[in-house]
Amino acid sequence: MQDPNVTPLEPQPPSSARFGMASLITSVIGALLFCGVAGIAFMAGFTGNAGAFQGSSLNTVSSLTMYCGSFLGIVGIILGIISLAQKEKMTMGIIGLVLGILITCSCAGLVVIGMSALL
Repeated sequence: MQDPNVTPLEPQPPSSARFGMASLITSVIGALLFCGVAGIAFMAGFTGNAGAFQGSSLNTVSSLTMYCGSFLGIVGIILGIISLAQKEKMTMGIIGLVLGILITCSCAGLVVIGMSALL
């Protein structure tokens, strides 16, 4: 028997994973930028055409594109942390967070390798 003065609780709608989705999208775009430019530079070195990159504007553009990918990775990390802190659906937030960390660490590793080559 139900009390007529008590209203039943309505089910909560599932929380939307807006920050998780934003984290995943920015990390994927960052990964595409980072890996695309790194792949082009790797293939140029593999085929013996690495001299085309020396002192050209192509070298500057590829470096800036790689750093933009790393920046998007950092944005993906921040959005992933916000997504996890807000208890949203965690799958996309975790994937975006992990992908952002991989991009940022890869870029930092390449910077360290490049700086050690200058010494």
